[in-house]
Amino acid sequence: MALLLGASMGLSYILLGAFLVLASLGLMTLRWMKSPKIKQEYLWPPHSFWNAKLHKKAIALCVLGVFLYFLKSLVAALYFSAMPLNTGQPEFRLQFAHRMNSDVVRASYRFPDTQSCLEAGADAGNHEELLRMDWDMISTTGDAKVCMFRLLHEWGGVADAASWLEAQGFRVSETFSSNKPYENRDGTLRVDGGWSIKRNGPRLPTSGVLARIRKAVPYGMGVRATFSEDGRELLYLNIDYSTL
Repeated sequence: MALLLGASMGLSYILLGAFLVLASLGLMTLRWMKSPKIKQEYLWPPHSFWNAKLHKKAIALCVLGVFLYFLKSLVAALYFSAMPLNTGQPEFRLQFAHRMNSDVVRASYRFPDTQSCLEAGADAGNHEELLRMDWDMISTTGDAKVCMFRLLHEWGGVADAASWLEAQGFRVSETFSSNKPYENRDGTLRVDGGWSIKRNGPRLPTSGVLARIRKAVPYGMGVRATFSEDGRELLYLNIDYSTL
């Protein structure tokens, strides 16, 4: 709760400070346009920008907001980095140990089972409702990894994976066949899904201006689901981003 409060206060200070800066600069511009005397003294309003106390207070608010926002992230990273992974149900696994980070650990506690990943009113016991993943609750890549793994694991094997990914908006290659899925060197099977950030915007998060801007930098998001050799059990789910 304290972390959420810190993030909320940080964003509020940033937005308030930015609003005051823009409003003050707008008013100064209007005065500059209407006053010949001011025009003779200053070529453009920003020449006197730093002399206004309001501007300095607004900038201080922005700086304080940025500090609180990143302090929240740092505290969260330190807290969850010291905690073990909550494997939950179904058991969440990471394919690569180096991808274990505070984001994934935090998500494993936030979404301990399939029910926690679904929209309000959806029933994890109803197979068809496993399609109703609540993307509004997904704020980080770690959240997406954990929830997509839990739901896809319960949805079915490799033959059914494409239908679940497509229901979430991901594009599965037209060359993919459930009868002959992609095979990795170790014999495991996989299904790949893609999301065009360039065309559709970021898949996550669904809200938050700053967070969506940051996630809009890559041009694509890829999901790789790896299944057992017989295609019955989901082993791992990885998410990667494509950048220039």
